[in-house]
Amino acid sequence: MINIYKASAGSGKTYTLAREYIKLILGYKDEEGRYRLNRRGGLAHRSVLAITFTNKATEEMKTRIIHELAVIAGLEKGWTKESPYADELCTTFGCSRGELKTVAARALRDLLYDFNFFSVSTIDSFFQTILRSFAREAEVAGNYELELNDEAIIGMSVDKLLQDLNHGENNKRTRYLINWLSSYMTQLIEDGMPFNVFNRSLPIHRNLIQFINKITDDFYRENEARLLDYLSDETKFNDFKNRVYSQLKSIKHQTAEACTEALDMISTCGMSDMVKTHVTNGLRKWASKGYVSDGYSQSMANAMDDITTAYKKPKKGQPAPSDELNGIIAKALDMVRFCDGQVGTLQLIAANLYQLGLLSSLAEYIDKYRRENSTILLSDTNALISRIIGTEDAPFLYERVGVWFRHYLIDEFQDTSFSQWSNIRPLINESLAYEYDNLVIGDEKQCIYRFRNSDPSLLHNLHTDSMAEGRCEVRGDSISENTNWRSSSDVIRFNNTFFSALVRNLGYEEIYSNVAQQISKKHADHRGYVRVRMYDGDKKSDWLPEALENLTHELRRQLESGYRPGDIAILVRKRDEGNIIIRHLEDTVKSDPQFPPFRIVSDASLFLGNSPTVGLIVSRLKLISATDFASGPRKKTKREIATLINSFENEKSRGASSSESLLKAIAILESGSKDAGHEDAPVADGQDSRTSSVSSASETSVDLISLVEEIVSTYIPEANLKEENLYINAFQDLVTEFVGRGHGDIRSFLSWWDEKGYATPVAGAQDDSALNILTIHKSKGLEYPCVHIPFAEMTESNRPEPAWFELKSIPGIPDELLPLCFLLNCHQP
Repeated sequence: MINIYKASAGSGKTYTLAREYIKLILGYKDEEGRYRLNRRGGLAHRSVLAITFTNKATEEMKTRIIHELAVIAGLEKGWTKESPYADELCTTFGCSRGELKTVAARALRDLLYDFNFFSVSTIDSFFQTILRSFAREAEVAGNYELELNDEAIIGMSVDKLLQDLNHGENNKRTRYLINWLSSYMTQLIEDGMPFNVFNRSLPIHRNLIQFINKITDDFYRENEARLLDYLSDETKFNDFKNRVYSQLKSIKHQTAEACTEALDMISTCGMSDMVKTHVTNGLRKWASKGYVSDGYSQSMANAMDDITTAYKKPKKGQPAPSDELNGIIAKALDMVRFCDGQVGTLQLIAANLYQLGLLSSLAEYIDKYRRENSTILLSDTNALISRIIGTEDAPFLYERVGVWFRHYLIDEFQDTSFSQWSNIRPLINESLAYEYDNLVIGDEKQCIYRFRNSDPSLLHNLHTDSMAEGRCEVRGDSISENTNWRSSSDVIRFNNTFFSALVRNLGYEEIYSNVAQQISKKHADHRGYVRVRMYDGDKKSDWLPEALENLTHELRRQLESGYRPGDIAILVRKRDEGNIIIRHLEDTVKSDPQFPPFRIVSDASLFLGNSPTVGLIVSRLKLISATDFASGPRKKTKREIATLINSFENEKSRGASSSESLLKAIAILESGSKDAGHEDAPVADGQDSRTSSVSSASETSVDLISLVEEIVSTYIPEANLKEENLYINAFQDLVTEFVGRGHGDIRSFLSWWDEKGYATPVAGAQDDSALNILTIHKSKGLEYPCVHIPFAEMTESNRPEPAWFELKSIPGIPDELLPLCFLLNCHQP
């Protein structure tokens, strides 16, 4: 049985998931299909897999299950409340409270003693477990490293490809790629676009990386071999490209000629006054350009179906249009219609031709990076797992993995991609074959990860899946099954009214059929506050200052009313918007000493690289690794530059401003240069005699880990050790992890740090004194008493995105030259 629960916000999906898990490990199904209390024990938790969407949700779910089991068993110290699950479980199992308590205590003990088999994980973690068990079959190293940032690897591959074209060996493949890039840049020049793809600072370089990252989606992974086989055939793909551009040029030319001929004939016959203005004006546009992206007028469309509608009503004495004129105008209009249908498609194809021509070469570089670094990309996982699960029976798979799951509980199913579902579906099908119970929880309305290929239609249509037909139960679709247990009555009423109206206007009634929620009894008298403010202005800059001032006013009101900064969240769509708010709030606090004090926590502030103390440690590592070599007599050595940076970071970590830190660092460097060799040479504040031991640390320390520990113990001030202990520990863990990959030298670490290590996030404890500024995606699953959305304008993106389409036939291009599918830029639904 698959229980499908469409859980709207606040309707208790975590409660339901935890209850179902506890029910499955405390009970079993008898022959009549009824649940009974499992008095015999037997490590039942090993047969249940709960899948969540994020690591944070995983930890919350594990904590919730252990807590509720402890409460039911009466083992949660200091806890006096009854478990909300107890009565329901007693009814389900047909047992007493005492019997339930005994079994829960044993299940809790088994779970804690066998914690490694407490299977609550993200779907990616579960797939990685399978992949490592089948590493040989998947042709990957058993100790491979998982790379989460596909775009970074693609960027390195693009740079390496361009570097090899500049400095690599001169062979046939290189000459082909150089000619291809030359044609690409020539086309960009003709289009008036930035053209130097070798210049990393130009958008064309960044756009190429982003383009490759976007198109390597699930569809690409499934058809990668066939696509790359076609693209690697240089002759065929080059011929296809030439045919596309030749067809574009030919159709535009023929259309312009036909329209020009029609206009000349109209003038020659003296019929200019007889032909409708919209028709002649349209013919002039198409004659001058060969193609008009806006299409053709309604008058031209009518004349295409009935040539007589191209003319005005004749006046007395005016001659009727000749058959020859009708034929020439009809021919021109037919050519316009043909051109409008064909050129649009051909231009969509041409828009991505040159980028796709580089795809096969880039795929080789990406694959080379994988092999040399024993790495797989996160996006590779689904395709590799598909190869494994598609060829293996579930029992054999379970045997290799070391566990045998009978029940699957899937949370946030609306954020599951088609390839992920294709991989886990056979396992659930195996479970259903033995009549085990499974749970799927999700809400199409909360699908906000379409950029990760999530497919909300999977949840919407799951009950029609052949596997689930006759073996599923859907709950949560009706308002009677949709109670909000979290929000106040005013907030729920506002949401019901606002979103019901919005759904009707946008035509999303099917997906949002359960948008209205009931108010729970415990919140019936709980008042809330919702304020919607509309602004005037065509552009965001017209109303931005007013929106920021209103945000400041509301924050002051809430803080003065007794809310703590940690109770408040400000949600934005992009980090740039968050930075605007941070700068505004910092300026407000500086200009108004009476404003209630607060700190700010944002996504960027939790990066390791933003910690002054971590910056100080890194700068010290750079100083140790720097050489005394200078490229010119008037230039500073690398060691002197590293000394300057180290002094700057040292002053900044002590609370000095950036400008003050820089001036003092320059003064220290200049003084040190003048007094070099003197015993009384000045030393930066805090850099006492202990620091000298670190100067030779690279010689005395056994490895990078020891070196970092020595820097921390001898160089970091006591105040920083206390205030930034979280960041220091996280940095040391990061160094240990890096060394564990087999890269133990300072320079390799510093190179990796400057490239992407600095952006490693730090998971910190809740800080009640800090205001939370985060993106909507980061806020999913969290709750705050006060929430602000200062920039709530939601406009549909007019920017087309690439998507794969099947090309069945194109007039003028032989079918044997057509690829299996092609990438066209279109507006996504």
